[in-house]
Amino acid sequence: MKKLVAYLLTAVILSAAVIISIAGTEVRDQPYIDSDLEEHSLDIDSWGSDETVRIVEEDVVREYGGNFHNDKYDAIGQIKYNDKITVFGTPLLLYPTFVDQNEAMQNAAVVMAGFIDSLAQENSLSPLSEETLDIYESAAYARMNNVSFNEADCIYFIDFIDFYRNKARNAEIQQRFSSYNNIEERMKIQSAYPFPNTKDNLDELVSAALLNDIKLLLPNYTVDIFEGIPEVKILLETLGNDEKSQSDSSRLGYTFYVNDAIDYATQYAESANIREWNYFSGGDCTNFASQIIHAGGIPMDYVQPNAWYYRSITDYARNWTVANEFANYWGVNYTTTRHRSFAAQLDKGDFIALDSGNNGSWNHWAFVTKKETTEKLWSGSCYYDYKVAQHTSDYHLWTSKQDNSWDGKARKDINTGYCIRKTFTKGVVYIS
Repeated sequence: MKKLVAYLLTAVILSAAVIISIAGTEVRDQPYIDSDLEEHSLDIDSWGSDETVRIVEEDVVREYGGNFHNDKYDAIGQIKYNDKITVFGTPLLLYPTFVDQNEAMQNAAVVMAGFIDSLAQENSLSPLSEETLDIYESAAYARMNNVSFNEADCIYFIDFIDFYRNKARNAEIQQRFSSYNNIEERMKIQSAYPFPNTKDNLDELVSAALLNDIKLLLPNYTVDIFEGIPEVKILLETLGNDEKSQSDSSRLGYTFYVNDAIDYATQYAESANIREWNYFSGGDCTNFASQIIHAGGIPMDYVQPNAWYYRSITDYARNWTVANEFANYWGVNYTTTRHRSFAAQLDKGDFIALDSGNNGSWNHWAFVTKKETTEKLWSGSCYYDYKVAQHTSDYHLWTSKQDNSWDGKARKDINTGYCIRKTFTKGVVYIS
């Protein structure tokens, strides 16, 4: 019974960091999703007991129409889980949104006035509005590379933007879902993707392509439920098994060389490889993670509907550069809100991500190049230290160092958790 409760708790977890390993067959210990409930107990972890209790309570009470509880964001506006879709009879909760978007924007301008005004002055920006969010976000990300500024302020502001955009994310998911039974939209899908018109199961392939598009946009706490719906599972398998439409993401016969990936990450973490790739000033972390995967020996995937590639600054797949789509493309198989558990499961060659606002949307990726073999106490937090290579804040640092905030040192008053571990693909040889 305890294992069942633990599974149900984990199944609905609203996570915020992820670890990906590129092993074709999982060889490490089973993730905590199969462990007893005690693994999810509310003991003191790196953030302290009160924060840990609050985060786990948020994971448990999430429901349609329910509130997203976070004292820091309450000052900006009420956040609720007000949107959902129902797929083959299964309701799927979408992203939490501000109840009043206009009020949230106005309040944010007051609550974060000092930070926003300084960004505006430095970059000659117009007042904060929905139209100027992108440029403000780029300015905030750029500031994260400047050690003289408070990273927590940047994170808080970027998380506000993330919450604000959830309304548009939900609208896009709902629009895609409404296209499922729309003949005109289905014809667009049929013409856009390389499906042979003579295929007997063409209708199923189009349905699968539409569902796959929806999957890439879903919140991280909904993807597993979506993929587990029997009808969805069958259709997605149809898409993957079709020899004409099958994406190269099966990667059969390819090898991921961990040390090659580490060499690349080490060389370009603090000095971007701009000779071969664009640097996205509004956030380059996922682009860098994709480069590392490619440097490790995994080829690009140009085949729709599930592409992952970069050709030029004007021709690249969203799965290559956008954090949440990247996560849903490669998948996630372990989540936790505890940094100590997160660090314990890490290995060199793992890709890790944050959902820093804990709202269901992955928004930062990095890569692990080293890990210590023993736990130690670091500034009041006990964990296995690990070295992170990343972009956006461009560094290659041990987590225990001041300028690396993966242990939460810059997020202690912000609702952040962790998600851990995933096998990239089946059929990939993993060589360390």
